[in-house]
Amino acid sequence: MKKILIIISSMLMLARCSVAPQRASLNVVTSFYPLADFATRVGGEHVNVYNILPSGADAHSFEPTPKDMQKISEADVFIIHGLGFEAWTDSVLKSSIVKNTSVLTSGMYSEVIEREEIHNDEGETGHESHDHDHDDHDHGPMDPHTWLDPLNALRQVEAIKDTFIALDPVHASDYTDNFEILKKELEDLDNAYRTALGPYKGNTIVVEHEAFGYLAHAYGLEQRGVINGLLSEEPTPRRLQQSIDYIKENNISVLYATPSGSSKTLDVIQKETGSHILELYTLESLTRAQIAEGENYTTIMYKNLDSLKEGLSYGK
Repeated sequence: MKKILIIISSMLMLARCSVAPQRASLNVVTSFYPLADFATRVGGEHVNVYNILPSGADAHSFEPTPKDMQKISEADVFIIHGLGFEAWTDSVLKSSIVKNTSVLTSGMYSEVIEREEIHNDEGETGHESHDHDHDDHDHGPMDPHTWLDPLNALRQVEAIKDTFIALDPVHASDYTDNFEILKKELEDLDNAYRTALGPYKGNTIVVEHEAFGYLAHAYGLEQRGVINGLLSEEPTPRRLQQSIDYIKENNISVLYATPSGSSKTLDVIQKETGSHILELYTLESLTRAQIAEGENYTTIMYKNLDSLKEGLSYGK
């Protein structure tokens, strides 16, 4: 009997040794909202996601806090967009902060297009006669807002899934299952855009912030900017009047503005020009209220689609 107990005990010890150890949840740090949403959806219960960009913050002027830097140094993976979008990450990636952290530059998995390919040349006339004392959020020759094309978003989601599997292969099937659910969601979103915007192919959308080139390009539209960043701060009277004059001179009936813009400025423009002012979200950041209401990348993109359909219908 003693020998039998010894044999059984030895077998149990061998069995324990043969089972791969269950690792703790992956600590994931993301640079802005869409990546946090994608990482949370794909990772599920196996990830802890810390999004550096606070709710409602401006991604273009953001600087990380010491707490943010500590989170990056402790992360298993730091997911950024790249393509010049987050200028603050350049120094971080060159430092020792990320020496023990995997870095995924998700934007590199998008189909990247140079600015001149997605920006209507006519839009430049809206800038030439205006002041240039404002921040145009110039990211260089590449437009970094790739995530506003749902299929580019899908490519980034797949890169996130592959990264999680490489770091945590034990839960590969869960990551894959979660990815497939989100993949279907994004493909349905893309199909909804193609169906709804198909009749408007070749039309131009006039935007206050030139962030929608990828979205426009994906569905056969042209993007034209009035004054990039007009609503990001309170404009001078001269600058506001120049915008009003430009809208009138070019018979612009619909202007798409980012919801973070000044409502007072929008009211003046609408009153003086008679143009319809509609909202388009860049999704760089969501407000606390939006998050509390359960909004996410997909739901906000459907809101963008509703705005586009409404605005384009005015020209019919």
